[in-house]
This record gives sequence, structure tokens and C-alpha cells, in this order.
Amino acid sequence: MVLASLTLRRMKGTTAMSEQDRESFLTGKDGMTDRRMFEIRCPRCGTKIKVRVTEVKTQHRCRICTHEFQIPMTSIRPGLVQGSYWVQHFLGAGSISDLFLCKKNADNSQVVLKVLTPAVDLYPQNLERYLIHFCRSHQMAIPNIITPFETGRIMDHPYLAFPYVDAKPLDKVVREDGLFTEKQALMVILRVARLLRYAWQNHHMVHGDLKPSNILINDAGEVFLTDFGNFHHLLLPENAPLDSIDFDGKLKIFMAPERIKSPFCEPNPAMDIYSLGMILFFMLTGKVLQHDADTTRVMRRYCREYRPDKTSRGPTFTKDFAILLRNMLASSPSQRINSWQEVVKNIKKILKHRSHGEYTAEILRSPKIESQRSSTNTPLASSSSDPLRTFLILAGIILAVGFILAMIILAMNHH
Repeated sequence: MVLASLTLRRMKGTTAMSEQDRESFLTGKDGMTDRRMFEIRCPRCGTKIKVRVTEVKTQHRCRICTHEFQIPMTSIRPGLVQGSYWVQHFLGAGSISDLFLCKKNADNSQVVLKVLTPAVDLYPQNLERYLIHFCRSHQMAIPNIITPFETGRIMDHPYLAFPYVDAKPLDKVVREDGLFTEKQALMVILRVARLLRYAWQNHHMVHGDLKPSNILINDAGEVFLTDFGNFHHLLLPENAPLDSIDFDGKLKIFMAPERIKSPFCEPNPAMDIYSLGMILFFMLTGKVLQHDADTTRVMRRYCREYRPDKTSRGPTFTKDFAILLRNMLASSPSQRINSWQEVVKNIKKILKHRSHGEYTAEILRSPKIESQRSSTNTPLASSSSDPLRTFLILAGIILAVGFILAMIILAMNHH
């Protein structure tokens, strides 16, 4: 099913769920047991095994070879050739899907398939609504926002197809290359904020699922956004809990508090701003803030406890940065920064104060980020090298001028 045919469908309404239905939904006693089963293979002996969708991400022991393994999100495996695609590599798993790198048989182009778990297929009208809303992002014709170009089914699993971009997710960058410095993190977040500002101002769209794995960075430092419009609650009846489709337990970590309490509330930029603040803190510390935490107190505690070795000082946050982070992570939407213009303005102000001369303009305009991490292990430390370097340069100039004048005076006395 191509995107055009999907978006032309008329969206169907959703059915509210009674308390009895809600209990049946969670326990699997709702008369839909057959649709809750899907087939996988043992990774060691290849035995076919039927499992319930509620067993995804749990441990299972093969009855033939006794090998114990974790039940995958889907039954798709690398090497599968079906329809238009040849599945090549497993890229990772999300809350409700597996990601695969595939080749399109028609032109050998590389694409990424987001294959949804069978659990989302329990309510077809809700699945259709979810896919239609997801595919609305396709109207944003901007290279740095990666949107789906096709939907369909593979091995009876719903999927969305995305263009492949040779870039790493932000969480993988932090895990493999280390933490960001304050300036490096702000430069990345500035580019993300500009993309989100474009989406809101031009298409009145919010992201809805902003987290490190949905921000990609390539070797040239370009920043990309993916999974735009991924609102998981659209898959569920109105009062079903988000936990029922949170198979990896990470769905709500970067989510704004008001959306956790009321998933069906009207989306707005303040929700994404909160999520972006959580991501900013993660880039600097490798940790995630608890919801409703005192941001300032947590940052102070982190600065005290973080020690690369016994002799080094702990890192520090600049004052302006701490204020920005606190205002982005306010639990109440009324106390939070609520516009992307203000976020961009504040970040540019901090970057300007941390730099000097023409280099400031280069930071604010360049699409590149620094390719090298700080050589020290104190990524949050404020830089004090610029004043020292300036002093040494001036001292060198003064000494050179003094030496030249002394040589001239000696030459004149000699004559």
C-alpha cells in the first residue's frame, strides 16, 4: 500500500474502552487470542515457535534445543526476501517496532523498514489512524526531516518505509564517542530546534516522540530528525494505558509529564521542548532526569559526584545554560518555554557569550559540529583556555616588538 492510497482513505473513529474491556485487553482474555499469536524461530536450531504478543521482550526457552533467548518484536529476520524488499541487517528495536536495513529490489536503493509488532494490529481502525497521522509528515519537503514514503505489510506485519541516511542515532554517538561538551550539545540542539520550529510554523506539526534514537548525526555533523508524528497512543482505545504497548519500558522516559498523564491531550510545542531538554541533559551527563525532579539540584549533585579521577575537579554548568535547561524542563507547561523562537534565541545567546569575534557567527551559521570530542573527560567543564591563549599571544607580540627595538638601538649605538 503506497502512501498516496493510504492518505486518501477516510479516517475512522475510535471506540472507547470499558473497564472490563481494558482488563481483558491487558490479560489477553478478550476473544482475540488467535490474533495475539505470531510465529518466530529459535535463533539456534530454527524451530518454529508460536508466541503471544504480550510475551515480546521476555525470555523464552526452546523446547527442542533448550536454548534461552529473548522473544523479538517481530518475526522478520535478515536474509528474508519478500515483495519489494530484501532484508539485510537488523538496526535496532523501539517501543513497538524493529528497524531493518533493506534493499529495494527494483533499483537496489537502500531503505529502512520500521516493522511494527503484531500487538498494534488488534484494533485495525486505530492502526489505520496511527499510520495516516504518521504519514502526514511526508508533506514536509526538507532533507533533514526523514519521513515515510510507503506503508504496507511484510510477513503480515505492518511497516513504514523510510529513506536510508548514513548517520548514527544520538544515543549511539554518546555511547561510542563519549559525552558532549556544553557547546557541542547546544550546537546540535540548536539545529534540532530549528527543524522543529520549521515543522510547527509551516505545517503546524509537533514531533510527538522526541528521544535520542530519533536524532541522527552523520560524519559531517549534519543533524536529521526521524519518526516525526509517531504518536503511540493513537494505536489504543481512548482510556487504554500507554504501558500496554511499551514493550521496551522506555516509551515515557523523554515524554512530557502532561502527556504521560493525558496521552490524548492536544499536542503542542511545549511537549517537544520538554523532551528536547531531557535530551540535552542526557548528552552532557549520559543520564536521564526523573520527572518532576529539581533540575538545578540534580545538576549541582552531578557536578559534585562526577570525577574522572581523584585529583580532577568536577564539571560545571554555565549559569545561562542552567537557566535554559531549568526553563525547558519545568513540570508545568505554563512555567516552561513554550515557543521554538525563544528556544533558538536563548541557545544562540549562550553560544555567543561563550565565543569571540568572527568565530561566533561561524558557530551560529555553520551546519557542522565539532568532529573531535574534548581530549579531557570533563565534558561539562567551562572552558578557560581562550583568555589564557589571548594573554600568551599578546605577551609574545610584546616580547617580539621589544626584541626588534633592542636590536635597532644596538645597531644605532654601534654606528
